[in-house]
Amino acid sequence: MEFIQVAERVKLYMRLTSAAAWHALKRFYSGHDLTFAASIAYWALLSLFPFLLLIMSVVGAATADDANRTAVIQFALDYFPTRVEFIARQLDAFRQTPLRLGIAGVAGLTWASLGFFGSVSTAVNYAWGVETPRSFLKHRLFAFLMLVTAGLMFLVAMVMVSAVPII
Repeated sequence: MEFIQVAERVKLYMRLTSAAAWHALKRFYSGHDLTFAASIAYWALLSLFPFLLLIMSVVGAATADDANRTAVIQFALDYFPTRVEFIARQLDAFRQTPLRLGIAGVAGLTWASLGFFGSVSTAVNYAWGVETPRSFLKHRLFAFLMLVTAGLMFLVAMVMVSAVPII
């Protein structure tokens, strides 16, 4: 008698589990989740190059002074001890041929770098069911604030890592 009850209970659990899995699979593929994930990946890849150009411009300007160059090389020695000569050569190359950007160039590269954060904001708005999205300029301003916040968090993390010795 008990064996039959256990078998019925297992059968019920299996049926409910398979029904829940099938329902989840149908909802997953009928929604826009994969589209937003692909959009975020696309914009991350597309926004990476302008962002790297901005970083190279800043590094080139920051290492123009010999003291700053020495500090950057010392930082690299602390965290990347095996390939320091490569980093030193790259810093010398940045000093010799710095990437000079005007205000329009910085603004254009920053605008191009905002695509990733814009797509993240759009995906989060969809996930949270926001009915009226922000206007285009407010959306870009919000993406810019996310970019600045991410940059500041990166800067704080780098300062904390370089200020606190590794135990």
